[in-house]
Amino acid sequence: MNEKDFLGKSFLLADGSFLSILGNVKYLRDYPFDFENIFNPHVVREVHVKFLEAGVNVLRTNTFNSNPLRLREFNEENLFEKIILRGIEISKEVSREYGEVFIAGRIGSLGKNIDIYRREVLKDSFRYQIETFLRGGVDFFIFETITSIYEGEIILEVLKEFSYFPVIFSFTYPLEGETLLLCGSSPMDVVRIFGGDVDVLGVNCINDISKMDFILESYEMGGDYSFAAFPNGGIPDVKDGSIKYHLDNKDFLNFSKKWIEREIVIIGGCCGVSPEHIKEVNKSFSKY
Repeated sequence: MNEKDFLGKSFLLADGSFLSILGNVKYLRDYPFDFENIFNPHVVREVHVKFLEAGVNVLRTNTFNSNPLRLREFNEENLFEKIILRGIEISKEVSREYGEVFIAGRIGSLGKNIDIYRREVLKDSFRYQIETFLRGGVDFFIFETITSIYEGEIILEVLKEFSYFPVIFSFTYPLEGETLLLCGSSPMDVVRIFGGDVDVLGVNCINDISKMDFILESYEMGGDYSFAAFPNGGIPDVKDGSIKYHLDNKDFLNFSKKWIEREIVIIGGCCGVSPEHIKEVNKSFSKY
């Protein structure tokens, strides 16, 4: 896949959330779902298939927590390569029967770890991930849920050590009622700092879809770049060990239509966005 392939599509429909299907809090509290690439790959396949059947043409690898520093929390940092390579294999295996499907190498934010380790240690950890994804073979990278300019700059420094490869930087703005990163930077700051260096700037993991729309509008005012949207399925409701989300399929569709009309190039979902949400957009896709 080259730059022309990646940006030559008017619109790409990406997958949603594993939790929307599995709906179990153990994947938040006990261990990352990434481990299932090794221990229960059939479950990962089933989730991918559900989204492929819903009509996606971008499948993100099940590797959000695959950074060795992230896995160190579970004393499993040595598994990062195996998790990544198996995640790529599974994605490729299940997508072969569904026509042209781009495989995105998913890399999650380090979260609180970003403040614990020295800059060079952080760079090493991202470098190990990137090298492994390139060895396994993906179509582009998506760095998700970035919460600070500092983390984005570290990732960008490492990426510049490699030959050009298509990349999405997707940021989250987690404070309720605010449209700022945890570091205090605005969407306009994000566009100004990263817009010229990455292929697509995204927003993900926002519970309030109206807030996400406002952030995307801020991105659009910041420059003539390509943007992506990955909203949550609303505010999660946790009860008896299960997680449920309540974003109506029609609401997801209506916002997606707006974004397609504004030439947002990739739409998918984060926590709680299900194959049913994606299917609604796919059914209307031919109109846009």
